Amino acid sequence: FVGNGFLYKMVRGLMGAATSVGLGRMEVEDIARILASRQRTAHVETCPPQGLFLMKVFYDDAEMHAFQLDKPPMFY
Repeated sequence: FVGNGFLYKMVRGLMGAATSVGLGRMEVEDIARILASRQRTAHVETCPPQGLFLMKVFYDDAEMHAFQLDKPPMFY
């Protein structure tokens, strides 16, 4: 996820939603409805923190756009 700021447990909630879609527990269209309702915690399970990590911090847009991921993050 790329952003200029995140709320507490926001990325874990987004991962929970993506995982639910991947496992067939919800449809992609449900994500927009959940975000519009602003009641994420009632509909999406928050992923545990294990396995999630901060990979890179960009200090300006040029640095972000120049970045290329050559291999999966666990091999950096």
